[in-house]
Amino acid sequence: MAVVTQSLYTADGNTTKYSIDFEYLKESDVKVSLDGVDTTAFTLANATTVNLNSIPAAGVAVRVFRTTDNEELESRFFAGSAIRAADLNKNFEQTLFSVQEVLARFIDRTQAIFQNNVNLSNFKIVNLGNGTDPGDAVNKSQLDATQNHNDSQLASSVTAATTQATNAGTSATNASNSATAASNSATAAANSATAAAGSATTASQQATNAAASASAAQQYAVDPVFFGFKRHVANNRTVLRCEYSVSTDTTTLHDPNDFFYKNKVTSFVGSNGLIDTSNEPKFSYQPNGHVYIQLH
Repeated sequence: MAVVTQSLYTADGNTTKYSIDFEYLKESDVKVSLDGVDTTAFTLANATTVNLNSIPAAGVAVRVFRTTDNEELESRFFAGSAIRAADLNKNFEQTLFSVQEVLARFIDRTQAIFQNNVNLSNFKIVNLGNGTDPGDAVNKSQLDATQNHNDSQLASSVTAATTQATNAGTSATNASNSATAASNSATAAANSATAAAGSATTASQQATNAAASASAAQQYAVDPVFFGFKRHVANNRTVLRCEYSVSTDTTTLHDPNDFFYKNKVTSFVGSNGLIDTSNEPKFSYQPNGHVYIQLH
């Protein structure tokens, strides 16, 4: 039959009372720990129940256990004194309980099972094999190998990240240069458009001016006309005769030498503006012998 030296519970967040499932000599031999930490915040409600001072949170590991005081014998016997069975039993129970507690907390070399945290007091675990299962401990060589692998992966990641950052910086620079070039091109295009618009405006103005000039030229265009005045005798009468020929008349010939009076040239080339709508010269002769030109 297994010997019980402790009782294990999981707190439900509601109760403070837990049963004592083992024998003990004194109330001070009963101990309690919460999540592996010993506590004195409890009392004995009765011989088989401990009562915690406060309700532990749900999920807390509650351990009620026995630690028999073995620093002093429960009973001492002196020469000539009476020996009582109760005193002998207490001494034997003290020894028995202490042995039971040692055995309950004894670490088996062939298969050690712990029921609480292990404190090695700053000592090392040596000759530890490589862990293979998910719950196994690992030794330093495994940690070093993992660290070296992690360092290598980290270095690779840093190198890759640096390269990516450099590439990103180059891409950003190229993008900025492209944006600047695009902006310059846009400005140049805008300037060209403005210049083209100005040129178009100038060309339009010049075309307008040319059209106006052409219209004016057409309006004021004239054909050259030869006009000559000479003395002529008809019916025993001497008169001043005007002869003229338009530019389209290619058959009539005039000798300039025929148009002289008192050694003065009496011919000139005018325009068809001096011809009226009846195709007659706009001249009139005055009694004083002068010739008048009708300009309108």
